[in-house]
Parts: sequence; structure tokens; C-alpha cells
Amino acid sequence: MDTYALEHRFPKTGDGTSPALWLDSITRTGSSTKADGSTESITLPSVSFGDVELQNRTNPDGLVAFMRRRIGTITTETGSVITATYELPKPCATPVTLDPATNTSSCYPVYWTPDGFVDPIRDWFNKWAVTKVTSTDPTGGAAATATSYRCLDGAAWHFDDNELVKAKNRTYGQFRGRARVQTRNGDGVNDPRTLSEVVKPIRSSRTMQRWVTC
Repeated sequence: MDTYALEHRFPKTGDGTSPALWLDSITRTGSSTKADGSTESITLPSVSFGDVELQNRTNPDGLVAFMRRRIGTITTETGSVITATYELPKPCATPVTLDPATNTSSCYPVYWTPDGFVDPIRDWFNKWAVTKVTSTDPTGGAAATATSYRCLDGAAWHFDDNELVKAKNRTYGQFRGRARVQTRNGDGVNDPRTLSEVVKPIRSSRTMQRWVTC
């Protein structure tokens, strides 16, 4: 029988907003029953998660930045370290003046009510993408491996159909992916580099027309 222990905390955000739950580690323990009825257990090293803070709001402009944590590193049970790199493939210039209906950038509109405001405002938030994942052996016994991702097209944003959101506050804030993503396996140093490309049909917009890449 396997059991899993989860360690978590509520780390401070640094911008005054309420902290969000963060999973620090997962520890697995395997147990078995011997012939004499006694139980023997073995606990493996924990899988731990390191964080990287990223800005959620596109333009703080006097309001909170909404700093939130993403997984920066994963240390596995065997000790290898997996590291994720985040980028904004098509960052938005501030102040954002994009038309939400035709937006293909790495930011999206949301209506929310900041502290001290009476009515919701339309604001813009970042959509971060993982652009590289590396795996390293801290002992030096194995060469590092890497996989890189390149977004060839802009993001597809669908009109919000969430029934819990008032109709007047709905906008193009549902992420529907990207039409083409290029994947490179290998860093060209420790292992050979190969190239592949994923192409998928994307439908976006309020009328569900075929999405046109940028």
C-alpha cells in the first residue's frame, strides 16, 4: 500500500495580496504486511517543488501586480532537478489598447473590482508560457537534457461563456491554445537536437469562426 504526505504553506506574495496555497513537497511511503502480520514501511525521498514569482497583471499602474507563484523546479525522488523557464511569447505593450475580440497576444482581459473601487474595471492579465524544460543531475553522473518550445502563432482567446460571470462582465478571456508550437528536443551540446512541430485547428471568437494565425 502506498500513502502520500503533502506539505504545503501560504507564502507571502510581496505585493500585499492574499497568499495562495503552495504545495512544497510530496512524500511517498510504501507499506507491506509480512507473513507474521507485522508491517514494514519504506519512505522515499520527497518530490519537492521550487517556485518562481511572476506578475499576473500586465500593467500595475498603481494597483497590485498580483504576483503569483509557478513551479520553477521539481526535485524528483531520485534527485534529478527539472527546471521550467517561463516567457511571454507575445507580450502586451502598456497601457493595453488592444481590441479583445481580435487579441492574439500573451495577455487577456478580465473584469474585476480592485480595493476602493465600486464597479468592476476591465483589466489585462498575463498568460505565461513554458518555453524550456531542462533536466539535470546534481551529482554530475548524467548529462543534462533540454526541451524548448516556441510559439509560432499568437494565442486564441474565446469569449467567456462562464454562467457564473455576469453577462455585462464577460469578455474574451478563455484561452484556447495556439495553432502551431515548435518543439526542440536536445540542447545541441549534451544530446542531439531534433525538431518537431504540432499543428492543430483552433476555433476562437464569439461566433466560433476559424481562428486566423497572427
